[in-house]
Amino acid sequence: MSELGSYSGLAAQTLAEIAEIDRRIASLIELRDGLKRVFANVSGSTSADAAHLHPARSRSAMSEYVIIEMLEKANGQPLKTRELFEGARAISAHLKYVTFRSYLHRLKRRGIITSENVDHGSWRLSGNMPCAGNELAVLAQQ
Repeated sequence: MSELGSYSGLAAQTLAEIAEIDRRIASLIELRDGLKRVFANVSGSTSADAAHLHPARSRSAMSEYVIIEMLEKANGQPLKTRELFEGARAISAHLKYVTFRSYLHRLKRRGIITSENVDHGSWRLSGNMPCAGNELAVLAQQ
C-alpha cells in the first residue's frame, strides 16, 4: 500500500509541475502579445499586422530600431559595438552577441549605419540616414 501512496504523491507532484509550466507559458504568451502591441504602436502598423509577425523577425526589428535610436541620440558620435549590444539586450535579454553582430551588418548592408575605420568596433548613422521614426517602418517591411 505504501508503494501506491508514493505513486499518487509522484502523480500529484507531476501534475503540479505541469500546471506551473502552463502558468509560465501563459505569462510568456501575454508578454509576447504585449510586445507585439508595443511594436505595432511604434511602427504604425495595425494590431492585426502585429499578430502575424514572426516572433524572431519582430525581435530583430526591435533590436535594429534600438541600435538606430541609440546612434541617433549620440548626435553623430560613434558608439562602440559593446554599448549598442547592451542597449539591444534591454529589449531582448537573451540576445546572443553573434546574432547582434548580424543585425549590425544587415543595417550596414542597407546603408543605414557605417562602421568607423579610425576607431575599430564603432558605429554611426550614415550621412544619408532618414529620421529613425520612419526607419522602423522600413525595417518592418524588409
